[in-house]
Amino acid sequence: MTYQQMSTAPLPQAIDDEYLSTTTEGRQPDGKPARLESIVYTMKSIKLMEDMRAVQLTSNLRASQDVPLRNEYTLGPDPSAILRIYSRVDDLLDGAPAHIRPGADNAAKGMSEEDVACFRMQGQVLRSR
Repeated sequence: MTYQQMSTAPLPQAIDDEYLSTTTEGRQPDGKPARLESIVYTMKSIKLMEDMRAVQLTSNLRASQDVPLRNEYTLGPDPSAILRIYSRVDDLLDGAPAHIRPGADNAAKGMSEEDVACFRMQGQVLRSR
């Protein structure tokens, strides 16, 4: 069984379309969270899930090899790989944009009703993963 990973193309910058420019480098205004940030965060989540799957597949490959076992407890994912994944999950959660975190009160931040509704929906989608 082969495993294909997601593209290694760089993630897009978190700049909403209306702030892009054809003549200069676009810039998201200070204090205005980008709606695109949710997509960037989702892509980081997918990459992490791919890496989790790769650790599992590596474990399955080792278990399927016809190698005499020295010890019945040698099968399974590498513990250090699991700890690295856990650390990355923590980093991903800690780095989540504040406006899409559970319980974010974006209305109190002076955002428009449209932005509040958009970020609320994005937060719900991310929590459902």
